[in-house]
Amino acid sequence: MPILSGIYSALYYKGMLSKVQLDELSSKPPSDPFYTLAKMGLLIEKIIKQIEDTTHTIYIPPENISVNKEALKFVPERTCRLHLFIPETIDNKTISIVMSDPTNIDAVDAVRFVTGRKVKSRWSNPAKVISMIDELYNPKVSISTIIKRVLSSELSENIDYTTSEITDEIPESIEKPIVQIVSTIFADAITKGASDIHIEPLENTSKVRYRIDGDLHEILTLPKTVHPAIVSRIKILCKLDISITRTPQDGKLRVRMKEKVLDNRVSTLPTAYGEKIVIRILDPTIIHLPLRDLGFSDRIEQKFKWALSQSEGMVIVTGPTGSGKSTTIYAALNWLKSTKINIVTIEDPIEYQIKGLNQVQVNPKAGLDFATTLKSILRQDPDIVFVGEMRDVETVKTAISAAQTGHLVLSTLHTNDAASVIVRLMDMGVPLYLISSALTAVLAQRLIKKLCPYCKKEVYAHSLNK
Repeated sequence: MPILSGIYSALYYKGMLSKVQLDELSSKPPSDPFYTLAKMGLLIEKIIKQIEDTTHTIYIPPENISVNKEALKFVPERTCRLHLFIPETIDNKTISIVMSDPTNIDAVDAVRFVTGRKVKSRWSNPAKVISMIDELYNPKVSISTIIKRVLSSELSENIDYTTSEITDEIPESIEKPIVQIVSTIFADAITKGASDIHIEPLENTSKVRYRIDGDLHEILTLPKTVHPAIVSRIKILCKLDISITRTPQDGKLRVRMKEKVLDNRVSTLPTAYGEKIVIRILDPTIIHLPLRDLGFSDRIEQKFKWALSQSEGMVIVTGPTGSGKSTTIYAALNWLKSTKINIVTIEDPIEYQIKGLNQVQVNPKAGLDFATTLKSILRQDPDIVFVGEMRDVETVKTAISAAQTGHLVLSTLHTNDAASVIVRLMDMGVPLYLISSALTAVLAQRLIKKLCPYCKKEVYAHSLNK
């Protein structure tokens, strides 16, 4: 039975698909229907809304699927593969399932017959549902099957490594399927809006996880045998030494996907079962975010802009790792940028390149650390200085001195709240009178998760107490 065959028919009768498109989809079912429908010009959000209204079945994003392994014991693998669904949770009276095609009533009947329970059904991305059947029932899928499934995706065709000069020089140890797997992982992560890619070696498998909206989501399970080749491929793209496996390495590469160009920071780490790879995806569009789009309240935004408008003083953005401090700083620098002022930054590393700014990459091996670089910058007649992070006493004292002598200094610290910044500076040996004279403002921030655009519902406040 072609996956989503019922959905294709529903979209056809609603006028969203032509007869030619319907026949094409029915005769050659795609491996990733959502991707194929998007290429045809259909908005996935509209498709989901239309199918929800037609079938009265709620859509659940793949990353929100949470399977209780107890439910797997009640539904045979053969039944799941025949009707393309996965059991999610179960109790004494009901069982919930996630289907690839919400119009497939045979799946509901089969589950009701097999388990003897009332069935609650939702539906999700068909490609993910099918891949989860393998991951849940047969985690030791052969390498050839997994590679075939990954390569069937058309995503890898959209990826180009713009800064690598050796992408076509593939060592014999890295076969072309591995090259396509790496490209597919990059393209899929970018499409899903991931901020990080984690490729982790385990005892018998290799896991691929994406960080999306702050949480890690398991995307793919690969055989352990392909992990070294994937690591080598990524190292080659970053111009790292593939012979070094017991020492951490850092690198970067630039990826072009259609019209989008993204820089990526790559880090390797030796673990008990091999090298772990973490890739930070840096979306350059965030540096153009206006301050008003960062989620500030009107009062905080007004005070923050006032602090940024001062001709001297120090403005510090603080918060835990991953709280969006860099995004806020870059938005602030973009707001301050002008042909009339000289802005210099000291960063480690330079995450985003902004036109109109003089950005300096620290290099401790060459004697170019934060403190030394800051002293040199102050002889360059800057109006505004951004110090990536104040890590030592010398840097802090130099920055405070600059803030007291006609420069606006921006920086970041890792503390839990705004008040803790003063305590941290005092612990670093800065006298309180210097802090009070130099510090203009401290902004403490956190990230708040966004509601799922597909499954969020309006709830009246009085109903929360029931």
